[in-house]
Amino acid sequence: MAVKGKIVVDTEKCKGCEVCIPVCPTNVIEMVDEVNGKG
Repeated sequence: MAVKGKIVVDTEKCKGCEVCIPVCPTNVIEMVDEVNGKG
């Protein structure tokens, strides 16, 4: 479950299409090769 102020990415469902990046209102999403401890 998502918590307010925290990004939760379901790595099983993410296709890597990057559609979420330009529409993020706080510009905090970026693509990386690996998921880190923060998500």
